[in-house]
Parts: sequence; structure tokens; C-alpha cells
Amino acid sequence: RLEALERAGHRQAAPFSLVTDLVQAGLRLPPSRGRTARSHLIQRLRHVLDRAGYQSDSIDDLATTLELVAELRDGALPSMPHAVGDLRERMSAFLGDARRHLVLGGRLLITVVEDLHLADGASAEVLRSAVAAEAPGAELLILSSRPDALALPRTDEVIEVHDLSGAELRELVVDRLGDAATPAGIAAVVARAGGNPLFIEELATAVGDLGPDAIPASARDL
Repeated sequence: RLEALERAGHRQAAPFSLVTDLVQAGLRLPPSRGRTARSHLIQRLRHVLDRAGYQSDSIDDLATTLELVAELRDGALPSMPHAVGDLRERMSAFLGDARRHLVLGGRLLITVVEDLHLADGASAEVLRSAVAAEAPGAELLILSSRPDALALPRTDEVIEVHDLSGAELRELVVDRLGDAATPAGIAAVVARAGGNPLFIEELATAVGDLGPDAIPASARDL
């Protein structure tokens, strides 16, 4: 199972942040950064590729590519606009090859990428290219994104999640408020949260703790 749970937008500013985290997760390493984390990442990659039967020159090339993109992600290298295009192609080929290897032999590959709208441009391009290449075997890719994300990878199905409204909205508010589900408490949460389920739940907790007249005005304040 490969996961990239990218919830903090500032982590996505550097090129290849998302795809490097994907590889890190796929190699069963924590989402760490810094020189020590990069060293562990490259060592683990070499070990896995060697066990998979890769030739030494291929291992060296892939390790060099991953080391460069990890250094770019961590800010250990200055910006390299002239090299991003080449690295983008090399990372696309790397991920495509990894997918083919993982799904061979009837193994199921599940990739989960959350908050894709926060992805850096280089990672988004790599994902689009990697997803466009067919891989044999069983594979499931799950992406979550805000609707304003640009040029999402090709998908077989899109599930749009809209704000709650009407009876569904009131039902969730009353349920989460519990004993604090007074007319004033319900009105305060509905007026402040709109139809955002996560905001509703957090506001309901605040109403229970502070009362309807003292709850914060925004999700950031919460």
C-alpha cells in the first residue's frame, strides 16, 4: 500500500515533494526529511531494487534520480529549472516501472493520494504521465482533490462530494451537538459552518465546550 497524505500546503512548494513522499511510503519509510532520511531512502531503494533483480547500472541511475529529487524536495539543492524537465521524465519512467513490477504476479497495488490540489507542478506532471501508462495486473488508484485542481490524472470514475444541505445538514448538526443541540446551538453551527461536514463537527465540539455565543469564527481559529 502506497500512501501520500499531503495535508500541509507549504510542503508542496518544492518540486517533486509528492512523488518523493510516495516513493518513501512505498518503501515503508516514514515521511521524514533531511540528510539522514534521504540516506535511508537511497539505501532502502538500492536494497529493494537489488532483490528485485535490477542490474547495478540501472540501480545506480534510479538511485541518482531519486537522490536528486529528494534533495530538491528538502531544499538541499538550489532551484534547478533547467533540470526539472529531465528529472520529470526520469521519475515518470521510474514510477511506471515500479507499478509494473508491483502488480505482476497477481499482487494488488493500492495507491492513495490525498489533497492532490496541493501537489507541486512537477509531481502532478509525473503522476499524470505514470497513470497514463497501462500496468498489468490489479491496481487501484484513489485520489482526493478540490475541484479547482488543474489537469488531474486520468481516472475511470469521479465522485463529486458536495456540501450538506437541508435535512442531512440538520441531522449531522443535531447528532454532533448531542446535549448541546438547543435551537441557539444548532443555528450557530449552521450559520457558521455552512455545509462543510468537518467544520460542522469541530464547531459542534466548540459549542459544547464554549456555548453558542463564544465559538470561533473560522476553521483556522478552531
